[in-house]
Amino acid sequence: LAPFDVEITIIRRTDHPVYGAQETLTTDRLPDVLDSTDVLVIAAAHTAETRHLISTREFERMKTDAVVVNIARGPLIDAAALEHALRNELIAGAALDVTDPEPLPEGHTLWTAPNILITPHQADTPDMTAPLLAVRIEHNVRAFLGDGRFVGVVTMRLALALILAALGVDEWLRPPLWASLVFWGPVTVGAVIGAIRFYKTMWVYHQYEESQQP
Repeated sequence: LAPFDVEITIIRRTDHPVYGAQETLTTDRLPDVLDSTDVLVIAAAHTAETRHLISTREFERMKTDAVVVNIARGPLIDAAALEHALRNELIAGAALDVTDPEPLPEGHTLWTAPNILITPHQADTPDMTAPLLAVRIEHNVRAFLGDGRFVGVVTMRLALALILAALGVDEWLRPPLWASLVFWGPVTVGAVIGAIRFYKTMWVYHQYEESQQP
């Protein structure tokens, strides 16, 4: 978002600073910033605590020219409250990649709500990703057996940190490097062995196909 010259406020469990954000606040401070928010982007996990995180009270606090975007999970927004906010011009619009229920049934009233954009919550299909994944696996297996110039490299510590961040584990709870190595060492070795076996299987299949050609 930096090229758009925006001021970013992040709401999360802790107020530990996040790179790129001008302010990081805890979840209890959400009501304090809604009346100054132009675009509210929801990217939280769906838990018992976050269900209907945005409902009637929140929409009533927002500016009438504000927009809400949900890229997380449908139940984080109270669908009935959202529809009410749109039809009564409490907010300017909404963009939803997720809905509640999902998929949104034919004839649901949200389909006809004003100033709403609904996308189908899908990105890649197996037909699209399988060939790309096969190319990357083949490249990295060749790299493992040869010059070692891998693509898509992620360090073990970073990988574990990303998983813990997704689970909402705070920075101070994350294990030291030795714990990351203990956890990810066997996983990495297993992944490499699996990739080699996959490559060998593909090679055998390729040889079989060639042998069947007239």
